[in-house]
Amino acid sequence: MEARTGGTGWVGIDSCKRVGKYRGWAVFWHDLSGRYGFADYPDITKLMTEHNDAGCLLIDIPIGLPENSQQNVARPDQKLRSRLPGKASSVFNTPCRQAVYAQDKQTAKACNLQVLQKSLSEQSLGFTPKIREVDQFLLEQPQYIGRLRESHPEYGFAILNGNKPLVSKKTLPEGLKERTQLLSEYFIQAEQAMAEIQNRYPKQLLDDFMDAMVLSVIGRLGMQYGFSTIPQQPVGDSRGIPMEIVYSEPRLKES
Repeated sequence: MEARTGGTGWVGIDSCKRVGKYRGWAVFWHDLSGRYGFADYPDITKLMTEHNDAGCLLIDIPIGLPENSQQNVARPDQKLRSRLPGKASSVFNTPCRQAVYAQDKQTAKACNLQVLQKSLSEQSLGFTPKIREVDQFLLEQPQYIGRLRESHPEYGFAILNGNKPLVSKKTLPEGLKERTQLLSEYFIQAEQAMAEIQNRYPKQLLDDFMDAMVLSVIGRLGMQYGFSTIPQQPVGDSRGIPMEIVYSEPRLKES
């Protein structure tokens, strides 16, 4: 995709853990002027309304859902795992659309087993409501297909780290510190922003905002230098939604 600039900035979005009142989406954004911001949103519709004029919107949630085994092979998940040695477990199996809309976990597992010949882990099942929320939004608001795009934080960190995955756990202080220092090489206000986030949100959500921040940085790099995708030629699902992971490789670090 051609590099371009515009909009109010670059928005990174990650799913919030269920902690107290928080259970929606962690969002971080910044722009060319050096302004940045962060917030949590209860649902994707409110989030997208508030950031409708953003130049780039990257989210860590599966977009484009398989409805048969052939489409499942076209999903980028397995190719992404091969690029994350030591962190492949951070890429969970995407459920089929039939499972995403199932009424309960047992039905979802049975649907996925029937359609894709794979069961679903508790991790995958835990994300199913968020996957359904985004899928429903895109099906009801198709103008956002191709604007709201799937990316992956751990791959973003690996790219910024010279294509070497960070094996530290971002849920631990040392993992957060390592990622903040790495982001500071590309976004000079990363440490300041994380300190502000720490003052406002429970510690359990810090890694969610860290993931949103790296997606915002990857979004800026993509708008400046162009995006790449996994796979190089994405395939659309049955509803015409591209099944892809979006990323961009840095050329210059901020000074």
